[in-house]
Amino acid sequence: MATDLEVERVLQRLRLASIEPVLLKGAALRRTVYRASVERPMADIDLLVSRAAVESALEALQSCGYLLDRPAVREAYRRHHFHLRAVHPARFAVELHWALSRPGELVQLDDAVFRTRAHPVARQGRPPALVPAVEDMLLHAVEQTTDDAFASLRHLVDIDRLVAANAPAVDWHTLRLSARRAGLELALTHALELTREMLGTDIPLRVGPSLPSTVRYHLNRLTSSPLDGAPRRPASDRLVRFWLLQGLRMRMRSMLRGLLQFREIGRASCRERV
Repeated sequence: MATDLEVERVLQRLRLASIEPVLLKGAALRRTVYRASVERPMADIDLLVSRAAVESALEALQSCGYLLDRPAVREAYRRHHFHLRAVHPARFAVELHWALSRPGELVQLDDAVFRTRAHPVARQGRPPALVPAVEDMLLHAVEQTTDDAFASLRHLVDIDRLVAANAPAVDWHTLRLSARRAGLELALTHALELTREMLGTDIPLRVGPSLPSTVRYHLNRLTSSPLDGAPRRPASDRLVRFWLLQGLRMRMRSMLRGLLQFREIGRASCRERV
């Protein structure tokens, strides 16, 4: 309840600065598809604003008592990341997004589409707040569970709740096209298959393309199911994400990026020894 009240306090202060953010992840899901907030824990308050509104939003958060990182740290985040973090002494944290993917990442969510398709939702007497379209919320859940290498059931439960609350209005064709553009088409197929098999979610059988037999073979070997209970290793998680990349070209680019990063780590290690 305290977190929900803090979300409303932050939104009110941002509106005073003429900023209407889009709620993301837990903040949006608690407002739209979960009957009670306690059913969906959230560690941070994730908000999406335009790049032009970032500085004004940070000033509004500071006026709410939030503390920001040093200017040099914020500049590094602007260059290499997609959100800034603000922390309140009362242990609330806001992640202020201007994008949804790191620059240069193989998987890229379109933040402009998320903002354009967002719509206002009111709940339990609270003022309306913008949340993404259901197709974008589903795609974000797929991206999150892929980033976690399907090690947790939480995001699959989010998918189940989103489908249950919005069927039959979900535009599966739009979702598939968005997943393809983002580089998440195989991940979408895998996530929906797992959600259907584990939770009995009423999802059409052919939303995305079938997983190639090679990909399915490797995923089965890598214990990609959230219910396996087997210990997870970082190398296995990386391979789960690798095999869910969309096609040979993306996998080759991933391998090249990995080799370049390995070379940079080796050079840094040599410099430290010198």
